[in-house]
Amino acid sequence: MKKLLALRKSKKGFTLVEIIVVLVIVAILAAIAIPQFSGFVNRANSQQTLAEARAVYVAAQAVVAEENSDGTVVAGDITAAKVNTLIGENYLVDGAVAGEEGYFSVTLTSAKITGLTYTSGGYTSTYASGAWTTVKV
Repeated sequence: MKKLLALRKSKKGFTLVEIIVVLVIVAILAAIAIPQFSGFVNRANSQQTLAEARAVYVAAQAVVAEENSDGTVVAGDITAAKVNTLIGENYLVDGAVAGEEGYFSVTLTSAKITGLTYTSGGYTSTYASGAWTTVKV
């Protein structure tokens, strides 16, 4: 009988309090990690939009150089179809159409690109005064 009682007392296992403490610790770690992860995702999406905007800028510069053979290039000459051909992608549309992904507008001064706005994936990248900025829309 004493052996049975001793065997019963020596059972190994976790108490309910120990399990609750572990769950609380895991919840605290998750509360810290999840916002950090979404911050990484937001920064990655922002950087993707900026990279696409720079590709559009380079392609738009090439279109300006090509269209400016007679010195009369205007912003309307830089169409999505021409830029898509140079980028090798088909993710741009003409004009700033509400709800559309991947649209851009260009500002020209003396046949030189002085401004570009590109919107895609909920972010807008803007080139002005030689600097790029990206904001969430």
